[in-house]
Amino acid sequence: MSAMYPMMLSIHSGMRWLVLISLIYTIIRAYSGFNKNLEYGKLDGIAKTVTVIMAHLQLIIGFGIYFMSPFVKSILHPVVGINPYNENSIFYAFIHPIAMIGSIVAITIGSAKARRMELDSAKFRVILVWFGIGLFLALVLIPWSFYPIVGRPFIR
Repeated sequence: MSAMYPMMLSIHSGMRWLVLISLIYTIIRAYSGFNKNLEYGKLDGIAKTVTVIMAHLQLIIGFGIYFMSPFVKSILHPVVGINPYNENSIFYAFIHPIAMIGSIVAITIGSAKARRMELDSAKFRVILVWFGIGLFLALVLIPWSFYPIVGRPFIR
């Protein structure tokens, strides 16, 4: 295992909080803007853009971890006599990456669709829906410390 692997895991673990905070902040702004019929302002655009950038950076770091991961290596190159297909390896090799890619795709779609909307209320609605889907997927499939089998610490 590379010495970079634990460092990247720590960065990935810490950055999830920044992504989640940014995502929640952007959703709250979109909810407020939609319900109060506010004007879509510069701060709304900055919040959306920062959230998308941080989500994509998290994805890039996640891909780096994925290709260094002992779980993925154990599935791709199994050792004779050892069953690599356990809950941890399946979660980290397939479920977590697919869900997080789905989350980031939803965030990206929401950002792109909102950019094309004319009405401010439509921009807020699109961000609210698509970023909400992204947040849901992320929250459900982040390996939280309270998950019995695949859980990881809140902060590495």
